[in-house]
Amino acid sequence: MSKKIAITDKVMDGKYLERIKQVAGKYGYEAVMAVTEEEKALHIPEAEIIHGYGDKVLKGATECLKWLCASSAGTDWFINSDIRPKHEVLLSNCSGAYGVAVSEHAVMLFLQLLKREPEYNEIIRKRVFKNDLWAGSVYQSKVTILGTGDLGLCLAERLKGFGPKQIVGVNRSGNNPGGAFDKIITQEEVESILPETDALMICLPGTAETKGFVNLERMQLMPSHSVIVNVGRGNVVVQDDIIKALTEGIIKAAALDVYEKEPFDADNPLFDCPNLLMTPHCAGNMVMDYTVERVCEIFCEDLENYFNGRPLKHAVELSVGY
Repeated sequence: MSKKIAITDKVMDGKYLERIKQVAGKYGYEAVMAVTEEEKALHIPEAEIIHGYGDKVLKGATECLKWLCASSAGTDWFINSDIRPKHEVLLSNCSGAYGVAVSEHAVMLFLQLLKREPEYNEIIRKRVFKNDLWAGSVYQSKVTILGTGDLGLCLAERLKGFGPKQIVGVNRSGNNPGGAFDKIITQEEVESILPETDALMICLPGTAETKGFVNLERMQLMPSHSVIVNVGRGNVVVQDDIIKALTEGIIKAAALDVYEKEPFDADNPLFDCPNLLMTPHCAGNMVMDYTVERVCEIFCEDLENYFNGRPLKHAVELSVGY
């Protein structure tokens, strides 16, 4: 074994790298940054452990690689990668680091839709004083959250303060994590709740099971005043279907931070879609001190588990995708 750990996210340099080095050093391992092309070419082929995100961490990896810790919460990028290692590799993620940032972004998008911020912004840009657009409210609304993991749980906790009438969580197990949801239903039961859903908040991971989960048929079950916010995975929502739903007024508005294809082309029809608010998959980036701190903590915790022969706390089950 090479006893080398390659860190590929530049934000993990400095004090975070020093923490990782302290843990690694106790067990005779060396932690190095592999951010530049030169660093990646030098260190990734020799790395027993890689911490990072995207194909950049896989290009050049050899059979030295025993464990990949995704610095992201989602690992579909690894599972579906064409250059994924052929040999067996332990896979873990940093789920638990992004709930705060992404749930805050989801709340922001939700409120912007309800309070008509994009339209008011356009009015102000035209230097016009007009303030009579009809607004919605989280208060006494019925919210359905698809996915009750770290992100869905954080979102439910934050929305509770706005006084919604009901927050329903949708998951595979039917369990209510943290008691944050007023009601839990399984994914098989989702169509029963959509007719009374004012806001559908999507926090699902990207798996074979969730691909295309929100399609035109299901959007047609929702009230015409309802809104959709997707901060989970882009392929959960069928792009052509949400364009049709917004264009034909099947739902009132939507906000997307994730997309079926990323990055999208400049001629993507989403840009011409009415009542759609878009952000460029920025909700879960490592751009908050809290997020990077948690990513570092999660990795260091599992380093200790790895070195001591214990199961990884944040291990990902490849067959499930999380």
